[in-house]
Amino acid sequence: MLDERVEAALAYFEITKENVVVSDNGVSRAVGKSRARGVEMSLQGQLTERLSLLANYAYTDAEVLKDADGGTAGNALPNVARHTAALLLARELELDPDDGRWRVGGGLRYVGSREGDSDNSFRLDAYTIADAFVAWDTRWLGDVTHLQLNVHNLFDTTYYPSSGGDTRVVVGDPLEVTLQASVTF
Repeated sequence: MLDERVEAALAYFEITKENVVVSDNGVSRAVGKSRARGVEMSLQGQLTERLSLLANYAYTDAEVLKDADGGTAGNALPNVARHTAALLLARELELDPDDGRWRVGGGLRYVGSREGDSDNSFRLDAYTIADAFVAWDTRWLGDVTHLQLNVHNLFDTTYYPSSGGDTRVVVGDPLEVTLQASVTF
């Protein structure tokens, strides 16, 4: 804990698995052994009385250790980015408490470039996506009524989150606006 309002965490990980399934252009097979190791850091808390922060970063080195059938030992695992990060800021608005609690926020999600297939024959580009929200909590219909308007992929960025080979690249979700509502009694 950095102070009473902000917390930080740091973790090292190493995961070894056998028979991880990879898919290349509709053909799925298991690689003999793979390993992912890296470090993950996060920071969260109240920067001021009304401003909160959530940030994280991860470095992941994922590779095929043994592959009897495909000959991909030493290659990076497909669809695993070495670098990922996210930053979210939320601000509580200074309005009359009788009008409920209003918050606005937004953030960025970053995914680095990564291999697109088990042969490492092509790479998927890195991308950054912006999101935003407006939330309102009030006692309108019960103990707590919560309404939240979310905007995912605010700038309608075209991105490719994963692939199953060079003919099966997945296109990311376009701009999406949703409204959530909940009532607690």
